[in-house]
Amino acid sequence: MKIFLILFSTLAFSQTTLERAQIAFDKKYDKKQALIAKKLYEQIYSLSSQKKDKCFCLNRLSYLDFLAGTRKTIELPAAASKEEIKQAQLQELALLKTSISQSKKCTDLFGSSLNVSDYSELSNEEIKLLSQAYYLHSTSLARASEIEGFRVVLKNWPKIKKTMKFIINLKQESTFYFGPFRTLGIANTKMPSPFGNKKEALKYLTQASQQSRWESKDISKYIYNSIALADYYKKTDDTFQACSILKKIINVSKEEIIKTNHKLIAETLIDQKRAAKNFENFSCN
Repeated sequence: MKIFLILFSTLAFSQTTLERAQIAFDKKYDKKQALIAKKLYEQIYSLSSQKKDKCFCLNRLSYLDFLAGTRKTIELPAAASKEEIKQAQLQELALLKTSISQSKKCTDLFGSSLNVSDYSELSNEEIKLLSQAYYLHSTSLARASEIEGFRVVLKNWPKIKKTMKFIINLKQESTFYFGPFRTLGIANTKMPSPFGNKKEALKYLTQASQQSRWESKDISKYIYNSIALADYYKKTDDTFQACSILKKIINVSKEEIIKTNHKLIAETLIDQKRAAKNFENFSCN
């Protein structure tokens, strides 16, 4: 919390507003709290004058929209109709496009170049914010592209791939729990040859999972890393390995989630639902 407060020490609003925003953001597993956080960060952004402060708020807003969009489809009941799925995807797409717009506002504050050398004068804090913005922009773009269709995926894949490698070259590969590795792994798993590469997929997904490993459990503490690895094993016909990973994810209790990292409650609960759906779809026992 001290670092957070120092970041905004020169702004023209109270520290109480900042604290309220942070508390609500940490409780984003509650949809009402997520909306409160969003409104507060919008307020703080409008009063901000420093680039890094604006970018911080934009990244939070982008992430909250991405998370809200994910909920639209993951939280659908198993018996959802085609029309219900379509409507949820349209709602998710709208939120993803807002997420893309918010994160781009941040990257535009620092520049649109994907050359590492062009950012040599930025502070470590600014580099971190820039990396988060580029990551959020690309992941929202990737998911939106999936909803819009394979032609859109093919169109945007080179840009997404280049952006993730840019973040890695900035030495910010740990962004969002090794998100660049995760994204490259997922894309290489899903994309058909010659666009995807299964060897590359396994390399990146293994790196993401191992470098964010949950102590005492053979899964990532950021569960989506392990879900993506399970998807890879299913795609390569190793259903036993895929089901084994998914079972471990499903069996994690809420108490264990809170104890390990309370800030990941929202993501973990959403991803457990994703894992449960996959467990059923993969015909696991």
